[in-house]
Formats: sequence, structure tokens, C-alpha cells
Amino acid sequence: MRVLLDVNVIVDILGATEDVLYSVQALDVMLLRGFEPCMVVSEAATVQYVLAARKHASDERAVEAIEGIAQLLTVLDASEADLHSALRDSLGDFEDAMLAWAAHRHGVDLIVTRNLRDFRNSPVAALSPQQFCDAYRPEGYDYDLIELG
Repeated sequence: MRVLLDVNVIVDILGATEDVLYSVQALDVMLLRGFEPCMVVSEAATVQYVLAARKHASDERAVEAIEGIAQLLTVLDASEADLHSALRDSLGDFEDAMLAWAAHRHGVDLIVTRNLRDFRNSPVAALSPQQFCDAYRPEGYDYDLIELG
């Protein structure tokens, strides 16, 4: 199964945001289940910008983080056809429409995003990180929270 991680999920993982737990768990479940986690190449610039602008990382560290995650994820291209599909059907958010149409062309089965509203009419179904974990976490596999310090 091919699963696309939306920008906000990648930012959660790389920036250790307040929503990091389910985003990291979703990626872990993908890897445990042998799914193919993906990103669209156009997400890299947005992720770098958000990580730096929100002070999760310096510009240089953000680029290094993207280099690292790009080795773990399959990086999909975006095409002119995806652009035209997104222009015709923006789904309410043009950037998300570009991701959805590129995902559709590449045969992606699911998009994992914290912004389900913008993927409501997507050609590819979308789940939140928590929904994805609930649906696909291997039976008997639980994540326990621990206190640090």
C-alpha cells in the first residue's frame, strides 16, 4: 500500500511539533506493515519553509532533515497534468489539490493528513494520523507514553 504523508505530518515529524506523537506513530505503522510511505517532491520546499519560519529548525537543519526523510520516503514527482487537474479542481486548497492529483496519478492508496477538510473531495482517500493508526496498527501493538526526566 502506498501512503502519502501531507506537509503537516512531515512537519510534525521533523519539527517535533505538539502533534508529533500520532504522526510518528503513523509513519512507524506504515513501516511495520511494509507499506510504502511517500511524499511529493513539491512538499520539500514547503516543509523547509515551515520548519524554518516556525523556528523548529534553522534553514540548514531544515534542509538536512528533508535530506534524511527523503531517504526514508519514496519521493514522487508532480507533473503538468497534476497542475491542470488541480487548477480544474482545487479542493478548496490549491497546494493540497496538487498533492492529491499527483498521489492519484502515482497510484497512492491513502493520504495521511491532519487537515482532512481540504481533502474531503480528493481523488485519493484521506485519514488523520490517529485514524490511520487505529485502522492499520498491527493487532496487539500498542504505543505507551513514558515520562521523561
